[in-house]
Amino acid sequence: VAFAPDGDILVADGYGHGRIHRFDAAGRLLRSWGEVGVEPGRFLTPHGIWVTAEGRVLVAERENHRVQVFDGDGGLAAVWTGLH
Repeated sequence: VAFAPDGDILVADGYGHGRIHRFDAAGRLLRSWGEVGVEPGRFLTPHGIWVTAEGRVLVAERENHRVQVFDGDGGLAAVWTGLH
């Protein structure tokens, strides 16, 4: 779980779903993105999640050994690979 500067809550749903969910501060689902896979924008066991002060979402994946960086709406900005 991570908290965005605007108060939104982001959840890494890593077991079985491979998705990121964004909720508003009241708990209403705003959007979800990703699915299980190895391609950019997909996830294998996303566990670590962080939101920067600028609102970028960083997701660390256990099995893909990478960090993916997204804008707040789920648009892919970068993929950092080779992390173990």
